[in-house]
Amino acid sequence: MKENKYPHLIIPEGDVEKVVHEPTGRTKVVPRDHLAHGQLLLDGFKAISDYHIVHESSLGEDVLVFKVKLHEGHTFQDKKKQEFLSNNKIKVNALRDNQTAIVSSEVKELSTFKNKLENYTKYKQNQDFQYIDEITPDSNFDKQSFELKEILSEEELPKEDFDVQMMLIPGLDKPLYEKTLKNLEKKIKSINGNIIREAYYLSDGTPIIRAKISPSKINYLSSDEALFRIEKTNFFEFAPSQIKLTDLSDVTLDEKVDTNSLHSVVVIDSGVDFSKISILAPLVKERYLPEGVKVFDPSHGTAVASRVLFGDEIDKQIKLGKLSPYATIIDACVFDEKALSEDILITRIKDIVEKYHAKAKVFN
Repeated sequence: MKENKYPHLIIPEGDVEKVVHEPTGRTKVVPRDHLAHGQLLLDGFKAISDYHIVHESSLGEDVLVFKVKLHEGHTFQDKKKQEFLSNNKIKVNALRDNQTAIVSSEVKELSTFKNKLENYTKYKQNQDFQYIDEITPDSNFDKQSFELKEILSEEELPKEDFDVQMMLIPGLDKPLYEKTLKNLEKKIKSINGNIIREAYYLSDGTPIIRAKISPSKINYLSSDEALFRIEKTNFFEFAPSQIKLTDLSDVTLDEKVDTNSLHSVVVIDSGVDFSKISILAPLVKERYLPEGVKVFDPSHGTAVASRVLFGDEIDKQIKLGKLSPYATIIDACVFDEKALSEDILITRIKDIVEKYHAKAKVFN
């Protein structure tokens, strides 16, 4: 990768899996010894049940979560693979990769699925089982970020608590989430963890809870079937900008441009300040400032807004002495001098989108 990496703009390399595109055609038969293969899946089914008994799940006793991995060359992008599971009352909640799904089902509904699996094993019925390589519990190791895995592999763990975020299994209904969050909060408190804030929700309705946890308890929490992902909380700091704004005292705005007819772009940054450039000030139509946030250094946000207004021709327009804007600005300041945690940043961006989605189609 290129040098001068910006940690807030890249995904850690250990959390990325390269997926090779392989065009698919007609579904290929997987040659199986149905007796051996069926028994392997039945053993996996038993392991799921045993795991559910041994590890206390915040989802409760009635819901079971596990992992289904397809044979090489078969993916869950094939709707027939998902339909096979859904027809057996098993829901695909999320994908770890194209071949591996995290699924859920009510315990009482799994007896039919198990009976079909037994018939496949004995009599080679229900041939769709041939496409499944594994049915296993979703391990705590798979849920942890690359950074956490590296830290927890050390012989001696850090003594200070970790600020972590725990993402629940996607695709569950709201009443189950409410019940699960209460159970998870109790579990966190039982190990002397400190819940930093109430759970917040992603756009698809998936809850995330943030807490301070002893590193020695991470594996214990990761084993909870309710969790899909656990990682250390990222923080973002906005350093003072070295950008110097150009003097526009001799430049005018193109009178032919009807600024009221231009589309608005929401600039999510450090703030936009055209107070010293009187001809540009009216192009900022609205401002968003979260409670408790003070504009710290708006130079970066102002420079970004200038590019939004005039594009790559800004230097040329300044030389000609006449500016022709392509848009107007909604100034959404989310950064100040304090370090900003990832969950707060997500919440602010979500609020901005909800507030301005009817007025702007572009959020920068």
